[in-house]
This record gives sequence, structure tokens and C-alpha cells, in this order.
Amino acid sequence: MDFLIDQSLFPKPDKTPGDFDDDPLRPYNLMHASLLANFNTIDFTVKKNTKNDGIDIEYEFLPDGIYFNNRLKIGNGICSDFREQVFFNQLIQESYPPAIFIELTGEYPKKCNHYNHDIAVTETNHYFFGVFSYLWQKSGGIINGYINETDIKKNAAALLKFKSIKLSELTPHLLKNSNNFIARQLFLTIGKSKTNYSLKAARKSMKKVLKRNGVNSRKNFYDNGSGLSRSTSIRPDTLSDLLQTIYQHPNSSILMSSLPISGIDGTLSNRFKSPMLRMRMRLKTGTLDGVRALAGYVHGLSGQEYIVVYIHNDSSEYSYQTKKFENALFEWLIDDKDRIL
Repeated sequence: MDFLIDQSLFPKPDKTPGDFDDDPLRPYNLMHASLLANFNTIDFTVKKNTKNDGIDIEYEFLPDGIYFNNRLKIGNGICSDFREQVFFNQLIQESYPPAIFIELTGEYPKKCNHYNHDIAVTETNHYFFGVFSYLWQKSGGIINGYINETDIKKNAAALLKFKSIKLSELTPHLLKNSNNFIARQLFLTIGKSKTNYSLKAARKSMKKVLKRNGVNSRKNFYDNGSGLSRSTSIRPDTLSDLLQTIYQHPNSSILMSSLPISGIDGTLSNRFKSPMLRMRMRLKTGTLDGVRALAGYVHGLSGQEYIVVYIHNDSSEYSYQTKKFENALFEWLIDDKDRIL
């Protein structure tokens, strides 16, 4: 007997996880889905085996039907060279049920005792079935067959209903660590039309909300809700208007407390750690090859609060200079005791 699921709530992605940067197993490339588990993620540690000069892969949990194929060799380098020297490939064995092998090739840096890493399997249904199968059998159940999709009729009897966490509880998970998948899911959720959910309806709904709150969003384009798009375009004044609206909103504390704090947590945990900058900024980050962006709130030494929008395009040739410029810019802004802008 097969395990049946319904993936029809959201439209099927029109792109694949590898389309953006040809790195399909990176978790930030995970596409939207009506149903999945654990972000399709596998957390593991690659480490040297000092007894046999080999390389081991350790993990706490691996879904049924997913296996590692370790073909790594010891090479030169340190831990920071891991991502440049170790390569991941997902192979699907066409059997019944099918199996997925995560193949590791390349050279593991010999001066690195261990390296923690994660990947996101691209086959959402297979991963979900593997998680369910593992937990079901661990609890004493028996499962045969494989996973298949079906359209559950609206009049089907519900055996169990589960409510998601509140949006206010979800927001920190979205913003602190810049979770593209949550952003995609949330964007589609606001895009409900009479018959279904769609990106087109989500864009229309978003523009209505912005207009209702006095935020000028003309000539902007919002692709999929996440920052992972070369098609999305947004003007700095739209972001500054939005930040001002949030600051004045009765529930502003929910969003503001969800933004990364400079030098403390989220995507800013390792940035702006100097005494002048640490803990004085709450900023949402955005980074692509050749693009750096920061937007949020800065607290000056005078007590003045500032709204900041910083977008640097075509920065790939000068990436080594942008961080120095950002530090100098924010230090100048914060050191405002002798001037009020």
C-alpha cells in the first residue's frame, strides 16, 4: 500500500534548485512546496579518522532511502578550504522504492579535524517519505510501498488537524537567519485567489498592502518573496518608507526584535563586532554574488534612531573593499554626539 500525500495547495515550482547558481543541494536553494519536513535538510560532520587515515561521515539522523557515498581523499588545506575542495552530488537509483545517494568527492583538507555541513535534498517527496518511514518503523509500525501524490477531496474526513505557529513566532526564524524557504512559503500564502495560490496573486496582494500603508512600490518587481532572485527589483525609497511604517506600527516590536543584532546573532553574528558597532544596529541583510544590501535601524550615541537602506550592486570586483566601507559608514552614523542629522 502506498503512502499518499497532497501537494496541490501551491503550484509546482517552475524552476529547479540548481537553476540559480548551479548548486542545487545548498539549503538556501530549496524550492517551495505544499508539504515537506525539516527543510529537506541533512546535518552531518565530515572528520578525519586518525586510526586509519581515512575520512568518516557522522550524522544523528538520516531518513530511510538516503545514503552517503564517501569518495573523499585527503588533500592539502585548512577548514576554510572545505567548500572549495569538497563537492556534493545527488544520485537517484531507479529502483522500487528508489534510493538517493549523496556522493562526496574531492580533497578533504588535512589540517581540518572536522567540518560541520548541511545539504538539502532536492527530492521533497522522497525525503518526506524517508522521515515518515524512519519514525513510523521506529515506533513499531510496518510500512510497505512508496509515496505517491493524490488530490484529497474537500469532503474527505480529517483524522487530525494541526495549527501552525503564529506569524509573530515565525518571523524571527525568517529574519534572523534569512531563511529563503520560509520567505517563499509566506509569500505564496498571501497569494490566495478564488481558486488557488499563485505568485501573481501574491505580488498583487503585496502591492495592495504596501499602498494601503502609504509605501510607494511603483516600478518594483517582487519575484518569489525571497532574496534569491536576479529578477526582483526594489527601490531604496520603498524600503525606507516600509521601515518607517514598521517603526510607527503598534506591533513594530515583533518585526524589530526579529531583525539580526549587529555582532550578536543571526546573519550579523560575525559582523560589526567592534565596540562602536556592536549591539547598535538591527539590520536585515541581503547578499548575492555582486550584490550587498543592508536595511534597518541604527541607534546613534546621541540617542537618535536612524533608518538606513544600503544597496551596493555590481560589487564583485570590489568585494574586498565593501565591508571596510560599510564599517566606516556605520561608525560615522553612530558617532553623532556632536551632530544631529
